[in-house]
Amino acid sequence: MNIHVPFGALHSTLPTRSNNGENFAIESQNVSFSVKNEKGNLVPILNNCSLKIPSGQFWMLLGPNGCGKSTLLK
Repeated sequence: MNIHVPFGALHSTLPTRSNNGENFAIESQNVSFSVKNEKGNLVPILNNCSLKIPSGQFWMLLGPNGCGKSTLLK
């Protein structure tokens, strides 16, 4: 499920610009991240995740502990 809530009063202080001229407050492309489990095997947390949040919009990223929310934004 996607939840999209525009919030016109929110202004970005660090906008970026995409190839098509749109302004994004946050943009992550093709983020992948893995951790080693107790057996030393790599466990994928994120696999080629992309996120674009346009300037002037308010978004929430929800999920359980350890699902990669903070990793995606780093």
